Amino acid sequence: MQDAATVDVTDVVVVEAGPGDKVAIPPGWAHATVNVGDVPMAFGAVYALEARLLYDPLRALQGTAHYVLADGTLEANPRYRSVPAVRRTLPHRIPECGVEPGRPALAGDLARLDFVSRPERYPALWPRLLAR
Repeated sequence: MQDAATVDVTDVVVVEAGPGDKVAIPPGWAHATVNVGDVPMAFGAVYALEARLLYDPLRALQGTAHYVLADGTLEANPRYRSVPAVRRTLPHRIPECGVEPGRPALAGDLARLDFVSRPERYPALWPRLLAR
């Protein structure tokens, strides 16, 4: 994921997620999901209906700031003016919202996913998930 869908990106974070893991994309960030494994991947997304999806700007740039190659390595996308080094982080755990490994994302009380539709109510959450 990257902090902008423009030619100037200042932060790029790679989250290597596996079965049962969850990744929360901060508001205003762009992302791509890539399967680098040898088996099919099941993927689901939960987002607010009002969300501003950033696919058109990424299409215009022909992808994110880094391409993921077949062997899992990364290569800078030459269409970007600035491509920062990649930071890596673990899949997200948001226990206060019930987002944890091994727990279905949509099980139980859907109100716990309020952080997706109302991210402004969780100002401390997003910096924590993006901590360096």
